[in-house]
Amino acid sequence: MDEGTETIRLRDLLTAELKELGVLVTNDTNTETTAGVIGWIKRMFTPNDLLIEIHFNSSTNSQSTGTETFIQAAPTFLEKSLADSISTVAANVLMIKNRGVKFPVQSQHSTIGILDQTQVHAILWEVCFLNNPRDVAQYRSNAGRLAREIAHVIALSI
Repeated sequence: MDEGTETIRLRDLLTAELKELGVLVTNDTNTETTAGVIGWIKRMFTPNDLLIEIHFNSSTNSQSTGTETFIQAAPTFLEKSLADSISTVAANVLMIKNRGVKFPVQSQHSTIGILDQTQVHAILWEVCFLNNPRDVAQYRSNAGRLAREIAHVIALSI
């Protein structure tokens, strides 16, 4: 499974569902570096805006499983509650482990630029492990439902 391809696919499914619910969505162009995206966010968005960064996890252990979210070290109530809801709903839809809400220091990098360097409400979502065949199968067979249910969670939170 290619992370870039699946990230765009899920982003587009989620965007369509959010727009159906009347939520204004702006996506990046997929051509910028992380620094470029961070600069764009700083120029274009306010502290009241919400950023959901979609990723797929990976591990040297093909048995690693689950979904998790990351939020900044001093999260807002919205970030903490929405990150928890995203992890819970994703785990239930995909029938995989809920790895919960974590902070950048708990990541493999100890800092996450998209969270640490932006002034918006921000959540990084690790959907599932792309090197775990069961996680991938669950994601592929439930991607539409996952996007729909996550969109509802987001729409109810903002």
